[in-house]
Amino acid sequence: INNSGKVWRVGLDFSTKEKSSGSLIKFHREISSVTINELSNRTKIPKQQLLEFENGTSVPSSSEMSLLAHALNINVRELLPNDIQEKKVYSEASINTNKFLAAAINKDHKFRPFIPLKIKYSTDPLNFVKKAVSWALRQIGKRNKEMNKTAVNIAEQLLSTSDKTSKWIARTALKELTSEKVQDRLK
Repeated sequence: INNSGKVWRVGLDFSTKEKSSGSLIKFHREISSVTINELSNRTKIPKQQLLEFENGTSVPSSSEMSLLAHALNINVRELLPNDIQEKKVYSEASINTNKFLAAAINKDHKFRPFIPLKIKYSTDPLNFVKKAVSWALRQIGKRNKEMNKTAVNIAEQLLSTSDKTSKWIARTALKELTSEKVQDRLK
C-alpha cells in the first residue's frame, strides 16, 4: 500500500497460491500498521521467514497462519488464499473520492485514504476484493470508538444499497463491529 501523488494503490497478487498468501499477509500487516519486526516479535517467526511469506517464496504452515492471524487480530480465514487462482489485481481510488467520509476521521488521518476504497470497491464481486474491503472496514472500525462509529455508518450506507456484494460487506462488517466483544474492547 503506497501513496503515489493523489492515488492510493493496493496491490494484491492472486496469480499463484504462494503470491496470494503473501499478498494477503502483507496487506493485513500494512493496514494494521504493524512493522515486519513487530510481527516477528509478536509471532516469534523470524523476520526473514516473514519476508519470504510476503514475497510469495514460501507459504506459512497452519500453525504459523494461526500465529499471524492472532498477531494481526484477524481470523485465520482472512489469510487463506482462494482455491481459484486469479490474475493480478490492483485496486486504486482517488483520495478525493467521497471526501465527506474521509473528513469524519480526524485524528486517524492515515486511514482517510482507505475510506474511499470501501465505497468504490464495495460493488466489486471478485472474491478477494470484497473480502479485502470487508476486512479493511472491520479493522479500521476496531481501532477506537470514533473509527468504529464511522465504519458502522459506512456499513449501514452499504447495507441500504441494492448491490448484493455491498450488502454482504455491510453484513459481515456490522456483525463484527457491533459485537459485544468489539464494543467491550473499545470502552
